[in-house]
Amino acid sequence: STNFVLDSAVTEALGSARGRNVRAIKIVVQDERLVLAEEQEATPEINADFAALQKLTSDSPCLIVVRMADAENTEKWLLVAWTPEASHVRDKMLYASSRAIVQKALNNPYFVKDYFVSTTDELDYDRYMQSSQEETEASRPYTEQERLQQEERAMEKDTSSKSRGMADLPIQLAPGAQQILEKFGAQDASCSCVELSVDDQEQVQAKVLDCSTPSGLQPLMADSPRYYALWFNKQLYFFMSVPENSHVKLKMKCATLKSSVIGNLKVCLADPDQNITQVEVRSPEDVTDSVGAAEEQQVATPAATAGLEARPAPPGGRKRTTQKQFDFS
Repeated sequence: STNFVLDSAVTEALGSARGRNVRAIKIVVQDERLVLAEEQEATPEINADFAALQKLTSDSPCLIVVRMADAENTEKWLLVAWTPEASHVRDKMLYASSRAIVQKALNNPYFVKDYFVSTTDELDYDRYMQSSQEETEASRPYTEQERLQQEERAMEKDTSSKSRGMADLPIQLAPGAQQILEKFGAQDASCSCVELSVDDQEQVQAKVLDCSTPSGLQPLMADSPRYYALWFNKQLYFFMSVPENSHVKLKMKCATLKSSVIGNLKVCLADPDQNITQVEVRSPEDVTDSVGAAEEQQVATPAATAGLEARPAPPGGRKRTTQKQFDFS
């Protein structure tokens, strides 16, 4: 298991970034620690500096902390989560679990947000600002007039969908599938793993697989898109398997129907509040790697504050207070 700890060099680098004119700090996972890998010097042009972040990326995931400034020239931190599409699933999960540790080191109000990128062309300041604006727009409350306009557009879209003969109801369980999933949901020892698929009638088919471990599931996986649900170590895992050589239409269908399949699974669980660890895999080998990474993440979460006793000073060198609720005025 992995207990992530933020290396002291990262803490020191964050605290002195402004004084050293550093724009970005690259952080990687190394030997169960989050360590400083590289830094980027700041220039007066934030646009150019943002584009230069591409030089800090590679074929592997990493975290890049970027020193920003708002209209009042108050320093802010942006956490860029670089995760290339081709990254190994285990690496994706390890870095996903490590973000919270870095966020706690930055602390509010200096931490702005996460910015998730998987291609270098997304490392563009204008694209970042556009995504931030869209998120702000989506989260703001609507006026009564805007709400009515939204409802009208939704009704028009719904009418258009029906006119094309599209189904307006979520997919349903095929005959016999509910009994299998209810048995699975009750954690019956004879039903630890099920394969789920959607047939041509848009119904969810369920089949019990003779396995109870991630390694046992691997040789039973189909070479076309499928879903698999597995109880292992008292945890429920849901795998969306999309082999690389699958037809693009099958990949899209699998991704589109995923939430509906999970919805049908949830209603059959004995515990409606059961947590489901969802993972996308592209090969059978990814199954064991993803389960291992998920278990490491569960161990890492309680240790997320380890090594954070000496948080970095706020940008600009001001000292932190020792109150439980920090005073940043």
